[in-house]
Amino acid sequence: MIHSKLSRKASEFKFKKYIDFDRGEQVFYDNYYFVDFKYVLKIALKSPKNIVSNGFNDMKGKFIEEKDFNLKFEKFNLAKYVYLLYYE
Repeated sequence: MIHSKLSRKASEFKFKKYIDFDRGEQVFYDNYYFVDFKYVLKIALKSPKNIVSNGFNDMKGKFIEEKDFNLKFEKFNLAKYVYLLYYE
């Protein structure tokens, strides 16, 4: 069953959008909940402290490394959310 789900086009994936707040990290996340898989992709709305708006993480022009991005992909568990806001 999972194989047939993975063979879909990107536009065919059903997802819902939420915003949540992680109290531990003090970060808001934009969440894309994939309905068929029951997984959520969480994208931080606040950049990590060492990244500035010009796309570099220091004044010497060093590019941002993958480890600096704040993304999470995890099994969705409604019970762990304190603040969760649905939007379209």
